[in-house]
Amino acid sequence: MRFAMLGDSLTSISLYLIIFNCIYSLTTITSYATIELSIQAMRVITARLIDKPLKGDCMKAATVKLSAIAVAAIGAWSGKSVQVDNAKVKAVDALHADGVTADMLIAPKGEVSPLFDSVKVSIVSGFTATVQTLLKKDTKGLNEAQKESKRYWQQQIGSKLKDLRNALARREAEDSGSDGANNKTTFDARLKRDLAKYIAQIEKLEASSFSVVDMLKYLKGASALIK
Repeated sequence: MRFAMLGDSLTSISLYLIIFNCIYSLTTITSYATIELSIQAMRVITARLIDKPLKGDCMKAATVKLSAIAVAAIGAWSGKSVQVDNAKVKAVDALHADGVTADMLIAPKGEVSPLFDSVKVSIVSGFTATVQTLLKKDTKGLNEAQKESKRYWQQQIGSKLKDLRNALARREAEDSGSDGANNKTTFDARLKRDLAKYIAQIEKLEASSFSVVDMLKYLKGASALIK
């Protein structure tokens, strides 16, 4: 009996080694994340080969099915997140085209900054009318629940400012030719960014030697081609 168990163990180990070597040779050019996924796949394949039941999460994954609610929720979240990302890129492109830098979005200390204030007002304009009204109210006249809500939305203003500031900082690093891993961008991304900048500038033109309507049409069409 012990020899039989030992034989099964050796067979399992051998299969692991064979499959791991095959998978590892294919994943050395990709990433450790890919290797991790390959190892999970290796476990499943090995279990099938030695005719043993799957254990833990693998067994659960084999039986769990997504409900229609989960599928719809994931799809809705995915679509919304893409819209949010695109809206943020457009906002950063517009700020960059206006000559706004990351440093300009740092809260001034003891000074008045019309630009900083206008960006805050712009952020608040995206909140619901109820939230905007709440932010305008004197905190002293609010109950505890309202004070907590107002505090939350004030924090959201700061959070959005930070997002814009960090995005502008990355854009400036890209423009300066930084080679940082987080600042690398593809040609497609740079082209889409530049097109957005030109579109924002042309939309502000009061007069030009060309048809603004036609130019915007062509530039927006070109931008739409870049996914």
